[in-house]
Amino acid sequence: MKQTLKSMRKYLIIVIAALVLYSCNTKNSTAVGDTEIYLKVIKDITPDANIRDCIEFSDNRGSAHSLPSFPEYFMTRVNAGKKVTWMSSPDSDPKILILEVNFKPNKVSTPILIDGYIKGENGIATSIVKKKGEVKNLSNEFYNITFSINNKVYTIDPILQFHAE
Repeated sequence: MKQTLKSMRKYLIIVIAALVLYSCNTKNSTAVGDTEIYLKVIKDITPDANIRDCIEFSDNRGSAHSLPSFPEYFMTRVNAGKKVTWMSSPDSDPKILILEVNFKPNKVSTPILIDGYIKGENGIATSIVKKKGEVKNLSNEFYNITFSINNKVYTIDPILQFHAE
């Protein structure tokens, strides 16, 4: 009888521990927050270099970095009603100043952000994602981001993807 009670007690402790760990992981994995998109210089920018080969995109959402030489294919997930901010990566050398972000209309693009044009302030641009119900889930927005590196201006056109939750 004592052995059975000991076994049940251990089992109960394990079950409670598992539930606590599961609830912690569930809260972290389902919580959606604001999105930060980072631009980083990854290669020296020489006069004859293509800027697409010299920078990379990443975000705080765990998306992979942009593909080498194809930063325009980098897609960032954003969530309804949340903030999205573009900025220089903290470890970018030199720093990248975001000048503006604007919607790029085409046949497959959907405006996801409240603002169609966002002017950068102090090298950072911020907007708000439209609310749930205003945009179809998983819609993509193609946009242009204009930025400055060492007083030279460049434009690249990556993608945002709307997630209702």
